[in-house]
Amino acid sequence: MPERGEPSLKELLSDPIVRQLMARDGTSERQVRSIALSVRRRMALERRLAVAAQIRPPSRPPRLGG
Repeated sequence: MPERGEPSLKELLSDPIVRQLMARDGTSERQVRSIALSVRRRMALERRLAVAAQIRPPSRPPRLGG
């Protein structure tokens, strides 16, 4: 989901400048959507891993004394 004020993927893909760049590079809408989906999945995984790292107990207890 786009952040507030950011265009959606649909809006980006309908932009004439974006379309010109896609045509120049030989990139299809399907490829762009696939990349966006991959990025969304990766970001979700990274968020889950970050949360898990925050709640995971230390691997060994801290040493007391000297």
